[in-house]
Amino acid sequence: MKSPAESPNEITLLVFKDNFASRTFRVPLTWITQLGAGLVLLAVLTFMSFIIAFKYYRAAHRADPIRMHSLEQELNDLKSSYKALEEKQSKSLPVPSPSQAAPAITASWLFNGIPTAILPVPTDSKLIPISIGEPKVSLQGKNLSIRFGIQYSKPDEGSQQGRIILLARGPSLLMTYPEDVLNPAGKESLIQPEKGESFSVSRFREVNAQFTPVNSEDAIHEVEILIFGTLDGVVNQLLIHDKKEVHVDDTE
Repeated sequence: MKSPAESPNEITLLVFKDNFASRTFRVPLTWITQLGAGLVLLAVLTFMSFIIAFKYYRAAHRADPIRMHSLEQELNDLKSSYKALEEKQSKSLPVPSPSQAAPAITASWLFNGIPTAILPVPTDSKLIPISIGEPKVSLQGKNLSIRFGIQYSKPDEGSQQGRIILLARGPSLLMTYPEDVLNPAGKESLIQPEKGESFSVSRFREVNAQFTPVNSEDAIHEVEILIFGTLDGVVNQLLIHDKKEVHVDDTE
């Protein structure tokens, strides 16, 4: 109970026990407030400790060696089943024969020397209507000279039309006669036969080509002679393909 002389910030407790004289206690209100705040704080800390302990328990449960071993065993079983399925499927598929194999894929930026539509040199020399004399290839200073003759070799009184292309080759050099016979990048073939020098021979025709300038004696090692035949003005076959080594001519 509270008496008039008491401070408003205190509570007086009167305690009676058996027949003993009563006792009086005064308790400040701040103590009760602090006690209540302490109980609330203790409850919050207890709840947070429970949450943290629960998280650690779940983490420890997940890392349980027995559970980890079980998961590894399940993964190995799945791998084995997948491998067995692959083997079964590969055995069930027919193996293609060489004739059924997919054609090789050729990159679009690669090319042949000449168009694939042009026929190669005939294997039977009797089917070639022309022949060439021994080419003379010489290097004088910086001038490369190629000379040879084309002769119509059939016994009839006919003639042969076509195109002439000469290639001067070295380790890091390629020169052509006439000029502009090489295709740009991305085309099927390196050479454009229809850009070669036109000829028509019924008996004999001389060819005299010059390559200038040549930087050094070692720049060009050989010369290739390509003579194409035409049919109705269209290049249709390679008639002659010859190679000659380049040598230095000391005579002026």
